[in-house]
Amino acid sequence: MKKINEEQLYTSSTIDPDGDQVYYLFDWGDRSDSRWLGPYESGESIIKSFSWEEQGTFTIQVKAKDEFDAE
Repeated sequence: MKKINEEQLYTSSTIDPDGDQVYYLFDWGDRSDSRWLGPYESGESIIKSFSWEEQGTFTIQVKAKDEFDAE
């Protein structure tokens, strides 16, 4: 369970098979998301922080796409 206004750090990375730059979208599980972040180099790890405004248990998901919008 996440605490209210307690910042959490999340790391993600992906490798694009063509070596294209990539973008990430974090879904925070509370009906909000990070919007598309990037571009980043293929294989580069990124760190994103987030804090919730309400207490609860949330499922965090990350989506990646390349610079040509292939997800």
